[in-house]
Amino acid sequence: MHTEFDKLLLLLRSTDEANVRLGLQLAANYPEEIKAHFGYAPHDIQDLFEMLIEQKAWGFDTSFWEMEQLDLSDRDLVVLSPAIGLLQNLRELYLENNHLQSLPTEISALQNLTELYLHDNQLQNLPAAIGTLQNLTYINLYNNQLQSLPLEIVALQNLTHINLPKNQFQTLPAELSALQNLTLLDLNNNQLQSLPVEISALQNLTELRLANNSLQSLPAEIGTLQNLTTLNLSYNQLQSLPAEIGALQKLKVLHLNYNSLGHIPVEIEALQNLTYLSLENNQLLSLPAEIGALQNLIYLNFDNNQLQSLPVEIVRLQNLSYLHLESNNFRRLPVEVGTLQKLTRLYLDNNDLQSLPVELAALQNLQELHVENNPLVSIPEEIRSLPNLTIYI
Repeated sequence: MHTEFDKLLLLLRSTDEANVRLGLQLAANYPEEIKAHFGYAPHDIQDLFEMLIEQKAWGFDTSFWEMEQLDLSDRDLVVLSPAIGLLQNLRELYLENNHLQSLPTEISALQNLTELYLHDNQLQNLPAAIGTLQNLTYINLYNNQLQSLPLEIVALQNLTHINLPKNQFQTLPAELSALQNLTLLDLNNNQLQSLPVEISALQNLTELRLANNSLQSLPAEIGTLQNLTTLNLSYNQLQSLPAEIGALQKLKVLHLNYNSLGHIPVEIEALQNLTYLSLENNQLLSLPAEIGALQNLIYLNFDNNQLQSLPVEIVRLQNLSYLHLESNNFRRLPVEVGTLQKLTRLYLDNNDLQSLPVELAALQNLQELHVENNPLVSIPEEIRSLPNLTIYI
């Protein structure tokens, strides 16, 4: 036989709003029993329920206790109710685009949580309780006000993705080196001035994003991250790359735009899987012959440098589809470019070209040729006659 309290629990676990409201009314008569059973006072449960109803965050397809996904994004929340801890079946919690400055320690009760979205808030710190969420695999903290991470985050050994762009980190949090299952680490748009050698511990990283920081150099240990496939170092203050960059032999995408690089190390020839290489807006005067070893390149960008020539080894880049050479100091284009049979787009704007080699007429797949702001006298008719070509002059 069900006791009155058992009936009350059934009401609270109903998928019907009216039944839950009735249960909440009756719960006021059993404050001690409710506290003992749920760990929260009746008024806490009432607050959580009213928030879910007000925010239209409960779909009534299951009792609100059994919710596995909760979306409270874009709700102008300033405070997250401590009663959030009641929702112990949650696997995904969306709290982005609010005004949260902190999280309640009761978040530690969400032991089944695997994904936590906190981007675009005003968080200045994370509670130590975050370390109890040991099933967490993904956390997004983009655009907050974090300067550090709690030591307890080292317990999140199942974490594979952590997004920390647009915060206020001046150094790479040492705690991150303990998260050895990380595959993606995003620290774009912070204030990092250097990388610690401990970054070498992140052996499972496949994607490392460090754009828009103040990095002046990279440690040799960057070469130990041999599972990296994507590395973004654009918009820093790098003057050189360590020779160890050549150890990243699984790398497919390398962004180095807007730095102060004066040369490319010859060790780059080891990056045989590279398909995308961008060095726009650096201080390159020349390219090493070893660039020709990157035979899987599809996209190559040297816009806004000080190049006057290309090495003849460029002929080996037979998979190249996009070649950007805008805003350099070219007076002539090497005839070898005419051998790049898969080229579809060639950007030559803002150079000092007076002519184009007729060999470009061999580029039967060329769709766009950009030659604006050059002192060209004419363009050979053989090039103009390419069937799919649009010339921008």
